[in-house]
Amino acid sequence: MKIEGDTVVFKSFPHLWEAERSGAKSNTLRKITDRDEYKAFMGWVTLPARKIEIVNSTTYESFTRNVTHVYDDWPTPLFVISWKHEDAGAAR
Repeated sequence: MKIEGDTVVFKSFPHLWEAERSGAKSNTLRKITDRDEYKAFMGWVTLPARKIEIVNSTTYESFTRNVTHVYDDWPTPLFVISWKHEDAGAAR
């Protein structure tokens, strides 16, 4: 995970990436256990407008979407990040 301004970036397995890019699967489940990553992520969560970039871990193609919801399964460090599928959000 990395955070660039209002965008959080995650890598995805190739077999999931295409479903995520196409809109068939418009969310991701993440476990964030590193203290510094957790702190940075929680700062990102508080932003009024957030984006997510999903990167194919094999080809490094990516797409960016507007985040619609972040579900925090507190007290566990599990998060479900959902986004709006946009037909114009072509892979980079």
